[in-house]
Amino acid sequence: MLQNLREEIRECLRHVEECKRMSRTALLQEYLEMERRWLALVRSNESTERLSRFTEPFKKRDWPKR
Repeated sequence: MLQNLREEIRECLRHVEECKRMSRTALLQEYLEMERRWLALVRSNESTERLSRFTEPFKKRDWPKR
């Protein structure tokens, strides 16, 4: 019986290690996803900034009325 208990404990400890490893991987994936989203926001803001710089001269120009 003691042998069975020790084997169960070892099995549980293997599961603990597996869960720990998986949680690190899952956490890593979450951080990679957050990184991807922040980079997408940076690109979006850069595009908006470039578009604003491009259109700025047209905003200041006195266009003829139709």
